[in-house]
Amino acid sequence: MLIDQDLAAILSDNTKTISQNIFWDKDEDHSGAQEFRVGVWSEADWPLQVYGWFNDQIGQLSYSLLHLRDGRIVGLDLGDRLIHHNPDCNRRRRRTTCACPRGTHKQVHSEQHQMRVAYVPADISASWDDPVSVWRQFCEEVRIEHLGTLAAPEWQGELEI
Repeated sequence: MLIDQDLAAILSDNTKTISQNIFWDKDEDHSGAQEFRVGVWSEADWPLQVYGWFNDQIGQLSYSLLHLRDGRIVGLDLGDRLIHHNPDCNRRRRRTTCACPRGTHKQVHSEQHQMRVAYVPADISASWDDPVSVWRQFCEEVRIEHLGTLAAPEWQGELEI
């Protein structure tokens, strides 16, 4: 399991680089969704990837920094209808409106909470419907230098119900 000291070293490593253009592919498991996976190089040779997921039909975008052994270590999820219930949420017990993050939220792995705690990030100002701008902000936040371009995903249109 990833310890906090390793996570801090990964996140502070300024040598993390993606040296290719990134294109979205159809997500075979989710209708209307698109995704990509790309490896991240670093001098420390961390086993890292970035995963991106986009679905305009439901209004959601997600970028994740993945450790190939331990899974998601930083997650950024955007979408107006998203709610992340944190471990101390009493909504499930009392059926009340909670103060848990709604819409854009971020999770960072920790030994104590793994990925269960989310918060509203101050450093992400772009919206789910601007994946390229969100990508730039995500890369800046996790200190990845992208030496290429991220293609805009193809818009699928309104979800038919």
